[in-house]
Amino acid sequence: MITNDGKNIIAKYLLNQAPEFASHIAIGVGGHALPVASASYSASVSPVFSSTSKSLDFEALRVPILSKGLIKELDEETDEYVEKIVFKAELPTDQRLQITEIGLFPSESNSLAERFGSKTLLSFTNAEPWTYSQFGSGSVVPYVNLPLDSFDGESSPGDIEIPNVAMFINSNSSIFDYTDRKNRREEPRYLDKCLMISGDFSKLDSTFNPLANSASAGYYIENSSVRLNLGRNLPTDKIKLAMSVVNTISTDNVAPNGSVRIIVEFINNTVNSPKAYLNIDLPANYFYDALSGDQFRYKVITKSISDFTISPSFSWSEIDLVRIYASIDVEDPSLYRIILDGLRLENISTINPLYSLIGAEYIKTDNGYPVLKEENSTSYIEYRFGLGVS
Repeated sequence: MITNDGKNIIAKYLLNQAPEFASHIAIGVGGHALPVASASYSASVSPVFSSTSKSLDFEALRVPILSKGLIKELDEETDEYVEKIVFKAELPTDQRLQITEIGLFPSESNSLAERFGSKTLLSFTNAEPWTYSQFGSGSVVPYVNLPLDSFDGESSPGDIEIPNVAMFINSNSSIFDYTDRKNRREEPRYLDKCLMISGDFSKLDSTFNPLANSASAGYYIENSSVRLNLGRNLPTDKIKLAMSVVNTISTDNVAPNGSVRIIVEFINNTVNSPKAYLNIDLPANYFYDALSGDQFRYKVITKSISDFTISPSFSWSEIDLVRIYASIDVEDPSLYRIILDGLRLENISTINPLYSLIGAEYIKTDNGYPVLKEENSTSYIEYRFGLGVS
C-alpha cells in the first residue's frame, strides 16, 4: 500500500527534487495482520494502512536498505504477473522481535524534527533501572530467568506460578509456547525482555485512585534515570504504549470482564514534583472481538500529548522520572498479569515535504501469528513494492 505522502515524495524523486524515496525499512510490532475487510473480524482488530498513514502502529527499529531489484511476481487475485521493486535489508543480530508490520521511509529520521523526532522512550527491559514501590521505599524489579510455571517445588505446565508482583521476564518464556496463549495473542513482541506485573498491582478503581478499595496501598513502578525532553513536541504528537494482558492459567480463555486501568506519569523530579499524567481506561471485553469470538491481548494504546493532564509548573523539557500504575478491575485480579512492552513517541506534527511513510503492509505467518525474528540470529527482510498505473 502506498501513501499519499509516498506518491508525492516519489514524484519529487523522479523530478530530481528529492535525494531518495526509499532508503530504510521500518519494522513494527503493532496491529494484527488479519484479512482486509473480512466478514469474520471487526475493523478494530483487522486494521489496514490507509493512504493518509504517516507511521507504523509501533515501530521497533529501522534499518538501511542494502539492495534494490526488480522482479515479476504472480498476483493470486488477478492470476497475472506484476512487476515489483524488491528492497532488502539486514536485521540486527542481537534483537528478538515478533514482527507484524513493515514500512518504507526515505531516510533514517525526520531531519526537521531533530532530537524531538519519533523514538522509543522506554523498552521495559532489565537494562532499564525500574523499581516498584508501595508508597514507600522502592525495591528493584527483579529479572526472573527461570521457568514461570514452576515455583517452590510446585509445577503447573503453561501456568504462571512465580508470585512476584513485578518482574522482568524473557519474551520467549516457555509459557508462551502453548497454543491457547498464542491464539489469544498474549506474547510480548518487542525485544527479548518485558516487564510483567500482577493484575491487582495498583488496585485502581474508576476514579484512578491507587488507594481505593484496598486494605493496603497499591504498587507503582518508576524509573528515575530517564531524561526526556518533549518541550518542542506539539499537542498532536502521539504517545504509544505497547502492552498485553496475560491469563495466569494457560487454558483459561476468559477475557477480563472489567476495566484494565493504567496511569502513565511524566514527572519533574523537583520541589512539589509537578507532573503530566494520562489515565487509560480499557473497558470490559476490550481484548475480545465479538464478531469473530477471538481474543487480541496484545495492544498498542495511542494517545495524543494533549490527552495528558498537567499540574501547575510542569515542564515537558525536564522529565526525569516516569511512574506507572496498572491494575485490572475484576473479581479475582490474580487470574491475570499485565505485560508492559514499550513506550514510544511518534512525532506526526513536524511536516517535512521530503519525509514520511512511503508505503506499509501488515505481515503474518500462514497461521496468522507474528513473524518471529530470533535473537542472536542473522536475518534479512524484503519489502516488495508493487508498480502499477491507475
